[in-house]
Amino acid sequence: MVAFYAAVITLAVSLLVVALALRGRRLPTQAAAAVAPRIYRTRAVCFVFIVAVAALSLAFAFSGAPHQARFAGERPDLIVDVTARMWAWTLTPVSGSAAGGGSTILPAGKPVEFDVISKDIIHDFGIYNSAGQLIAQMPAIPNHTSRLLYTFTKPGSYYVLCLTYCGLSHHLMNTAFEVR
Repeated sequence: MVAFYAAVITLAVSLLVVALALRGRRLPTQAAAAVAPRIYRTRAVCFVFIVAVAALSLAFAFSGAPHQARFAGERPDLIVDVTARMWAWTLTPVSGSAAGGGSTILPAGKPVEFDVISKDIIHDFGIYNSAGQLIAQMPAIPNHTSRLLYTFTKPGSYYVLCLTYCGLSHHLMNTAFEVR
């Protein structure tokens, strides 16, 4: 859906630019001094239009970001410490009930906060559903805790993969957890 709106906006702006370019191809019959104010006014209007479209596009794009829930006053029911190190993830629930039978079990329909940190180099914490679709991600930066608040809507198996190439065994950097 977002791609459709982006295509429509791109097409509209492109047509506007082409129309302005074709309009400017006519040779002015007046002296350059008389035409210059009109050209600068058109340039200023186009600049304001482009800035407004960019600002609206950014506001629209970030309105659906998963991290916005944290700023809306939503409190997590569970906090999970996530530690990245070459070439493994460690998920440790620090509040709430999430352990069961040696595996991590997270609640469905309740907000979960992942506190993500790296012990060595930059990694990228990516959560995938069982269909292989990326549903959330957060950078794992050394000596910095990144917080990701996410509510899992569907029970099932979820997988964590590293999205930033981190060395020879990058492909082995994965783990899994259940949502019930």
